[in-house]
Amino acid sequence: MLRRARAGANGSRSTKSKVVACPSPACAEVIDEFGLTGVAAYPVFLGSWWMALLLHDFDDWRLDYLCILDYSYFFEYNVDKAVDGSPSPSPLMQKVMALWDMPNLSDELKVRRSHMLCDMTFFDLKRTHEASMRNQTTDGLTSWVHVERDTWRDFKAVDAGGFAHYLSFAERVSGRDDLMLSGLVNDWVDIGPDLRYQECSQSVLALTRGSLAMGDLLICYERTLWMLNANFISEQRHVGCMTIVGACIWELCNHRQDVWRYYSLAHDLCSSVQSLDLYNMADLADCYTPDLIPRHIPDDAKVLPVPRRSHPYKVHVAGTEYTGSVMLHTAVCDAVDSGLLPATVVNYQIILPLLLRRGEMDSGTFLSHMDRHYCAHFADIMRSGHTHDFSRLYGRAIAALVMEDWWSGLYFAMGVGSLIEAQPDRISNDRSH
Repeated sequence: MLRRARAGANGSRSTKSKVVACPSPACAEVIDEFGLTGVAAYPVFLGSWWMALLLHDFDDWRLDYLCILDYSYFFEYNVDKAVDGSPSPSPLMQKVMALWDMPNLSDELKVRRSHMLCDMTFFDLKRTHEASMRNQTTDGLTSWVHVERDTWRDFKAVDAGGFAHYLSFAERVSGRDDLMLSGLVNDWVDIGPDLRYQECSQSVLALTRGSLAMGDLLICYERTLWMLNANFISEQRHVGCMTIVGACIWELCNHRQDVWRYYSLAHDLCSSVQSLDLYNMADLADCYTPDLIPRHIPDDAKVLPVPRRSHPYKVHVAGTEYTGSVMLHTAVCDAVDSGLLPATVVNYQIILPLLLRRGEMDSGTFLSHMDRHYCAHFADIMRSGHTHDFSRLYGRAIAALVMEDWWSGLYFAMGVGSLIEAQPDRISNDRSH
């Protein structure tokens, strides 16, 4: 993959940090149905109008306020793409600031606002540093690494951007680990672009100490799974879990990351993942030493129980019908049977990638179908969440769906496939400042 990238197979193509509206009538219909006007037409803002609601920090208007804090992060991080031609501060910025400064906020909301302000200050400093280095070229093969595990963990936790919800996370180390994990899962599909632009907070390369050797990537993926498993089963870490799986859904819907192209390039590597210990449970400190050396957990480590049953499927691709059944987590099966999740969501995220892995269709047919149905999948995700008011059952079904993707090796293939973008460029050339 690296040789292909160096040979120019990727051309100048990059979807990193792009902000585009979804032109699909299906998307417009969902936006109209639930009153999601304005910036909701930009799928990159899914983090505000779907993911934040999935967390259910509150059951009243306070959750809407947290959505605005999250929106502010997405707006600031993409503000260079949202110039409206008016003098600064723009009318939109004035409205955002007015919402931040709502009178008579409770002490807790003021604290959450302060947390988010600290997070925004971090991003401003990070982007200022990046902007000062934008004239420097990259070779597409150089990565920042970190000296100490917990310092890196906290750096990544802040870089993940979810601090409006920090008070809802588990206390102490578990909460910080979960904030970090919400960034780590996103970094798996950005390895190549992050090498291209020399991102200073690439979690996978931090954990492999800059190595792209297959064995080191598999060790990192295995430990990523162990940490996700420990989070998935914990009631105390529910909000963290929703943040993590929400980030994973965001990656598949945001019209920004070219994940299905990446997957089609490296889907054959999913078989390598199946030889790993997929279901062990461990936290960051169990997985890595303080100087970020991978640890081997004991043979008697806790193992995640995964209840599964048969799920029948029928899909049509390029005039061909595919039918069969697959064993899936019971939470996913129950959600489809009850109408909580559309079967089309499972088909898109589970069945079609499986058919490609099995060799039942070729990469070109697969990618063409995924691209044509990408916007419909985004619309299905948005509608399902808002229709069912982001209930706890819905959240657990989404979590189980995402975990099935991880256990299958889907995100590993996306990560390796992303290396098609590991080519020379300039530092932070994916965005202005």
